[in-house]
Amino acid sequence: MNTIKKIFCFLLFVLTLISFGILINSWIIGSGNNFEEVDVSFPELEEINSGEIYELSRSGIIKYTNEERKDYELPLLSESEQLNKVADRKVNDMFNRQYFAHTSPTGEEAKDIAADIGYDYILIGENLAKGLFEGDHSLVEGWMNSPDHRDNILKDGYEEIGIGIKMDYFNNEEIWIAVQIFGTPSDTCPYPDESLRVRIEEKNEKLEELIQRIKTYDDQIEMIHPPGAGDYNELIKERNVIATKHNNLRSELQEMIVTYNLQVEERNNCIESY
Repeated sequence: MNTIKKIFCFLLFVLTLISFGILINSWIIGSGNNFEEVDVSFPELEEINSGEIYELSRSGIIKYTNEERKDYELPLLSESEQLNKVADRKVNDMFNRQYFAHTSPTGEEAKDIAADIGYDYILIGENLAKGLFEGDHSLVEGWMNSPDHRDNILKDGYEEIGIGIKMDYFNNEEIWIAVQIFGTPSDTCPYPDESLRVRIEEKNEKLEELIQRIKTYDDQIEMIHPPGAGDYNELIKERNVIATKHNNLRSELQEMIVTYNLQVEERNNCIESY
């Protein structure tokens, strides 16, 4: 009897490890990044000398980015307020600390900013640009003329976009810095049913209680000599009732674990498709 119980507990432990192990893998899979930076400059000296400096706008950059995607029959990107916040923080940080790179002097990247503001993602990417531009279209064209930045703009897996733009002094020169953040939110791929996971834990605890009750009966029955004397038969009947509950609950729990694992597998397969 004890051997059967140990085998079942081991199998249940393995199934539980499998279910949570797959879930952990999903987070590992979802940590990919795609960052590209460029120092793009379109100085129109005649116009700048005349005092005319072109403005950049978040809405315009998104518009022309989506026009490029539309030309390639790609899904249009939705503006994300969270990604706008990531881009704004990045552009401000570069001006404040006078660097131009995906990684700050202290090692922070866009993905770290995203995590700090609570943006959970499957994919995240970044394009940078600094210089003077003839407006939003000119800036997007500059990115499109650079193969790596073009790849970001035309990446099929991205679903959202955020823009950060600012004109300020960089190395004693007044210029624009623009940040394009692309993302695919984590909930694009369905999460396993959290309530199902909770029920699995609850039923597993109940199963452990039944196992302990069966053990108590087994100990009591084992102490009766000779077998069949006293309360022996009554204890056997009560033990069998508990054993039946145990077996039914075990079967139900196994089905729930299989269902949960399938949900985890579905999420992993979705994430791996990006």
